[in-house]
Amino acid sequence: MKNKILFFLWAMLLSASVTMAQGNQSFAFQKLYIYTFTKYVEWPAAVSEGDFVIGVLGQTGLLIHLQKMADEKTVDGREIKIVQLDKPEQAKDCHILFLAQNLSEQLPEVEQALNEAPVLVVTEQDGLAKEGSGINFIMVDGKLKFEMNLTSIEKSQLKVKDALKRFAVEVYS
Repeated sequence: MKNKILFFLWAMLLSASVTMAQGNQSFAFQKLYIYTFTKYVEWPAAVSEGDFVIGVLGQTGLLIHLQKMADEKTVDGREIKIVQLDKPEQAKDCHILFLAQNLSEQLPEVEQALNEAPVLVVTEQDGLAKEGSGINFIMVDGKLKFEMNLTSIEKSQLKVKDALKRFAVEVYS
């Protein structure tokens, strides 16, 4: 219950006081969301040991922010490892894959390469949640929000806690 209240307060503060800005500020908020996703998505036991790996496919300034986060945070006591990927096939070893906007058109190749592997795919291009991304960042009234595709997430053997579903702008199933 305490976690739900903290998440609610965090989300309300973020929504009410943060207007999406260009550059570093937007990456900082994407980083916060991604870290929050680690708390509200459950991965299978088979991938719950060792480093928590976040892969980035494509060119984005978010990579630097994720590196800083990895230096400061852990996921359930596990070190966070950030990796820059060159090909979709490399994402199978990740827990979260961030597909940068410049490679959004590669989402079908990413889905094919992952083939139900327990990887949460996060994107940032309008419409990609409908196309199969697990979570997609979108802009709503100048603010960073997210939508999710439960079918894609469940196909990846992941479970999303109800608290996270409630904060999605749209949940596709």
